[in-house]
Amino acid sequence: MDALALAVHDVVVFDRRAHVILQVPEFTLTHGEVCGIYGASGDGANLFLDCVSGLCRPAGGRIRIYGRELDPSASNKYSVGVLPREGGLFPDFTAGENMKLALRFSRASGRSRRERIGQISRVASLLALHPWMQTTAKRLPGGVAQRLALACALAHEPHLLIADDPWRNADIESRELIEHALRQHCDRGNTLLFASPRETEVSALASEICLFSRTALIARGTLDDLRRYVDTHETIIVRVQDQASSLVERFSSLSGVLRCEATDSTVTIHASPGSIRLTRLVEHVQMLGLELLDMYVRKPGLDDVYAAVIGEAGRR
Repeated sequence: MDALALAVHDVVVFDRRAHVILQVPEFTLTHGEVCGIYGASGDGANLFLDCVSGLCRPAGGRIRIYGRELDPSASNKYSVGVLPREGGLFPDFTAGENMKLALRFSRASGRSRRERIGQISRVASLLALHPWMQTTAKRLPGGVAQRLALACALAHEPHLLIADDPWRNADIESRELIEHALRQHCDRGNTLLFASPRETEVSALASEICLFSRTALIARGTLDDLRRYVDTHETIIVRVQDQASSLVERFSSLSGVLRCEATDSTVTIHASPGSIRLTRLVEHVQMLGLELLDMYVRKPGLDDVYAAVIGEAGRR
């Protein structure tokens, strides 16, 4: 097997007025990587996933999956599963029929009937679909339909799974089942490329994170790598038993504090990195006779990073 699950070179997409709506000079994904794309719905990430899935043909460039040129008309020669943003289900077919079709048009089509039935049963169990197998896709609740769409993408045990917002329309139970299925796919040493507009999902699953603007990939790395884009300040959270407003004046007077605000029993301090000793904050809490419940330094999250990266890209 080729070590590169996905290789993209000089891909460009134009709209009807010949404006560039996506341009990716280079993107590679090594087999076994888990890469999450974070950003607002409708940005370049969705179009990029459509391109590498074969759902959109770019005007130029090359896309290779495990060393083979992408050919949407012969997708069954790749070990790839695709979960489109809209699910890609046949609405008038039952859940079971959708899964059978997914296997039929995949590289698993050469398996025996017994093997295919066994694989459908395993994936249906994984995503708790057995009670819904005789229900048509159009009658499924949103979360169940999303689980079925993922089951169809996983049915032939692909080495590479491309999923555009796999938690879309999912309820709490479905979210947990979907995450478990994705983790199982990754734990087997397979590759995952997915997009989500929700920070918790990307942070929890992805080992590498990509950020797209409306037309291009503008940053990639681990969350710690991407935090370098955030303004150089740290945020300290202080929680006390009672109202915290009396602490604002004291904390604001400390050297290095840039901004300080209180909400109920919590004080948020924005300060220059390393300028505030936590023991000094504890002393001020004790001086006012307040009971300290919690204190910690909060690292920037993906939302903070995304806003900073988009802002920097706009200034270029």
